[in-house]
Amino acid sequence: MELTAAWTAPRPAPAGLSPALVEWCRRHRVTPPATAPDVPALMAQAFGRMDRGWFLPTAVLPPDAVNDDTAPAGVGPLMAADALPDPARGCIIAVIDDAIPFAHQHLRLPGALSRVASLWVQDARVDPDGPGRDLPWGIELRGDRIGGWLAGLESGAIATEDTVYRRAGVVAMDRRTTHSAAFAAGHGAAVALLAAGFAPNDPCARDHPVIGVNLAPGVIADTSATLAQDPLLAAIVFVITRARMLCRQVEGARGLPADSVRLPVVLSLSLGLTAGPRDGTGLLERFLDALATHGSTGLGPVHAVLPTGNHRMARLRATLRPQGTIGWQLPPDDATQTPLEIWGPIRPTRPDWPMRVGLTPPGGAEARTGFAAPDQSSVLRDARGRDLARASIG
Repeated sequence: MELTAAWTAPRPAPAGLSPALVEWCRRHRVTPPATAPDVPALMAQAFGRMDRGWFLPTAVLPPDAVNDDTAPAGVGPLMAADALPDPARGCIIAVIDDAIPFAHQHLRLPGALSRVASLWVQDARVDPDGPGRDLPWGIELRGDRIGGWLAGLESGAIATEDTVYRRAGVVAMDRRTTHSAAFAAGHGAAVALLAAGFAPNDPCARDHPVIGVNLAPGVIADTSATLAQDPLLAAIVFVITRARMLCRQVEGARGLPADSVRLPVVLSLSLGLTAGPRDGTGLLERFLDALATHGSTGLGPVHAVLPTGNHRMARLRATLRPQGTIGWQLPPDDATQTPLEIWGPIRPTRPDWPMRVGLTPPGGAEARTGFAAPDQSSVLRDARGRDLARASIG
């Protein structure tokens, strides 16, 4: 089989957006964001009000989960007054994952009180009357409301925890989507209970309120992070905004001065993303660094707990020398996306000529990229005109 290179017209990516993301949107008929966020914009949202202008929800979420009419977040408490932490000893535990079991007994306190202050279920059907009206998609479940369902469980009015998840909208089998909480076992269920689980009568339980984010299955499946970056950044912004709201609630309940309660936040992000330069210069890494070093009124320090070794034996990384070659093993007849990123050395300015890469399939001839400028996308087709690979350069 002989390959010929058939290149599309240059398609410049909007400022800051990955050309691979723009190409994915083109193929799936999804409108890409007009621009990408930067660290200062994300910090302003985390310590102010969320803005959905740059999010790309329709790529990984069902249409009825998208909030087309955002408004300020609902007023009212996050948690029941009796569930609030001690302002001197409290520490907020945040978990960003999937299938967080908010009704589990190790996330409860005696008396049908929930330790979950707030949970953002990103793939749930939008509730226009719910408190999460500032969210770009999904719903927000607050601890005060969760406590009502827990009281129903304890009284027998609600038969099972599964019924709670269905009433909350976390599981809805009438929708054309697969909820992360609908599986028999979930990664986030294990992580949440390891990070934040306490027996209800443990004296430490009350001082460790939980803020969680249930990511959509499409986000969890995208370990390359081509589509996961937006939901993950939005999730971190949500955690910070709700953590600040919880600190203000503690102040009000204890009659303390404004901005005097600054609970620390421990953020568990147990997801092994494989894409990006892996040198700390990616937007997600830079945002976490900024949060860790940012001194702000109204909130204590933010500590991120990240995974290591998730793909240690997968042989996903290699060094490609100039004029050298590497082997790329792909499953036969696999129609799913198999991304490959090639990162060049860090330079003070862009080179005069873009990097060129050749692709040689088994038994075929080499085809080379023909980029003439940055921010272009190209398509490799065989002699019969079938797409074999897509290439983009930033």
